[in-house]
Amino acid sequence: MKYKLLATDIDGTLLDNDSKLSRDNIEALKKAEACGVKVVLCSGRSHIAVKVFADEIPINGEYDYLIGFSGGILCNAKSSEILYEARLDKNIALEIITKARAFDVAILVYFHEQLVIEQENKHTDYYVSRSRLAPKKVDSFDTFLVDDVSKVLLFGDREEVVRAKESLKDVPLDASSIFFSHENLLEFNPPNATKGTTLKRLADQLNIDMSEVIAVGDNFNDISMITMAGLGVAVANAEQEVKNIADYITDLDNNKSALKEVVEKFILTN
Repeated sequence: MKYKLLATDIDGTLLDNDSKLSRDNIEALKKAEACGVKVVLCSGRSHIAVKVFADEIPINGEYDYLIGFSGGILCNAKSSEILYEARLDKNIALEIITKARAFDVAILVYFHEQLVIEQENKHTDYYVSRSRLAPKKVDSFDTFLVDDVSKVLLFGDREEVVRAKESLKDVPLDASSIFFSHENLLEFNPPNATKGTTLKRLADQLNIDMSEVIAVGDNFNDISMITMAGLGVAVANAEQEVKNIADYITDLDNNKSALKEVVEKFILTN
């Protein structure tokens, strides 16, 4: 099979555990593009944060793309032109926030491309250091959020985040919109906007059949694109549920440039 589109998750897949891009992965992506394969970086991060990593790789060609907010936004990697966007209803976001305040978790909201917080603590500090985005601190989400949002995040100790999630069972969102993108990070996203559905939207736009797509990931928000792609790949360090649905599991983990293995095995040999 000659693949035409390579979609890769960032954290835990393209990046190592220190959020660094390896030279081997950079070179692998360059070689994939040289073979005519279009590259799309897919993340739960905002597209602005994703572009920070895209700028470290010479993949800013006219036809390369970024998917951010776990499928909530699709944009051109070079121009940052937004091609598709979904938002979470403001009232649902405020319901989540109100209930989550009862728990010892950081509440973070992406609103109009800005990361917004009410309080600073060790959890927000850690998230900010990983996201590479400077947050806007507001007095109250209740008065600041005057429009629909991109997503709501709860971040903290796993046990406390799970407790918070249990209290939010009645929030009117489908299951695909609520998931852990990392062990301690719970996301609330717009309905019907997943990495898989947005990747399919992009493939349709480019006249690429999903059978010609490779999707690589490690965590729960990658499952939708891994199952929809012609070749779904889980890296060696992926969650077991992700491995269970993957067509291929890499021998290498994210600290050993797993994406290089994928490119060499499925793109450079064809």
